[in-house]
Amino acid sequence: MKSQAFARLRHFAIGTSRWFAGVGAALANVHPAAPHGTAFNGLEQLTRNAGVRIWEWDVVRNTMHFSGDLAEAYDAELAAANSDADTVMLNKVHPEDRARYRMEFIRALKGEAPMEIAYRVQERDGTIRPVQLRGEVFRNLQGRAIRVLGLTIDMSDQALAATLLAEHAERQTQLLSRLKLATETAGISIWEKDLVTGELINDGSLWPLFGMPPSATLNPKDLIHEDDRVQAAAAIRALLVDPTQNAILPLRHRTANPRPEPQYVQTHMRVYRDASGAAIRMMGVTWDVTKEVLHASELESKAAQESALIERLNVTTKAAGIAPWEFDIKSDCFSWHGPRPPCFGLDHVPLKDYFRSLADIILPEDREILLQTPREAIAKQLDSYEYVFRVKGIDGEIHHMQNYARIMRDERGQVRYIVGVT
Repeated sequence: MKSQAFARLRHFAIGTSRWFAGVGAALANVHPAAPHGTAFNGLEQLTRNAGVRIWEWDVVRNTMHFSGDLAEAYDAELAAANSDADTVMLNKVHPEDRARYRMEFIRALKGEAPMEIAYRVQERDGTIRPVQLRGEVFRNLQGRAIRVLGLTIDMSDQALAATLLAEHAERQTQLLSRLKLATETAGISIWEKDLVTGELINDGSLWPLFGMPPSATLNPKDLIHEDDRVQAAAAIRALLVDPTQNAILPLRHRTANPRPEPQYVQTHMRVYRDASGAAIRMMGVTWDVTKEVLHASELESKAAQESALIERLNVTTKAAGIAPWEFDIKSDCFSWHGPRPPCFGLDHVPLKDYFRSLADIILPEDREILLQTPREAIAKQLDSYEYVFRVKGIDGEIHHMQNYARIMRDERGQVRYIVGVT
């Protein structure tokens, strides 16, 4: 019989210390050689349901008793191996965990640490289970260990739950990393304002975006340029005071960024309320839209210039009796027409019907010119052409007209439009 003496096993599972003390007290008077299962009958069903197995080791005789379904399996192993109980139990430990298991067991034996050992059990069929060993050592008057009462807790469910939790945490971390990368790449700043304490929380990108030093109590309206502040503040105030309002508020404004050139941002914010409907928190995202705003402003300016130019052109062409136009070859009709010659009397005709109505007032002997001249120019690969024709005007007089036209081709050389003046 081996003379190993196991350390005092302390500190049972969290929350079970009182229960275990009661078990220890109940078993204190049980003789080490008591019949198999004596100490466990009342607890077997309860512990089995909880994945807990109780065992008792008689240190003097180096024999062990097990509760429930472990008894038959372990007793058979002990008999078949013709080995000491402590050796058989050690052999149940996964080979990779045995050295650490022995070291922790010895430390607990010497009173240097409680008996709380996490390790893996390897069954004869190859099954590997994570377990937790917790126990208590009983000693004689000389302080020699004579009996150990322990718990072996199957941690498989907890290990699975921990794995799932770790995987979930990793997915969350990856998602946050991707979100951070996306927001940084897009220049988006995420922020939150505690409306109760006044604290402003952000991801650190808000201050570089606005060109301002960090501040935990900055009022968001201070980030708005004074020219836009009244209008923006009114929109925010309306959002805060209405207890039924929880929609996202889009806000575009110039900022108070101290840089010389103007800066514009777009903000989407939402208010969160308590049970009474009072606003307690505001969350938002803000990003720089300066290029977009300036580009839109440039387009508006160009559009205004073009509109003015077209208006001047209309006045000029009308005064000169010139009518500019564009003819779409695909649709075989005018796609645009400036001021129409007054003598035609066709101002009321829809654009899609204008070509047919024009052909109707051209003198019959000149109608072929209207059609044949552009066909010949296109066939000869000419870039432009001109011709003269006559119409019978709304005043009943014959008017002599001249067309100057330029042929417009696409990148494949196909005729797409004819642009001209009459």
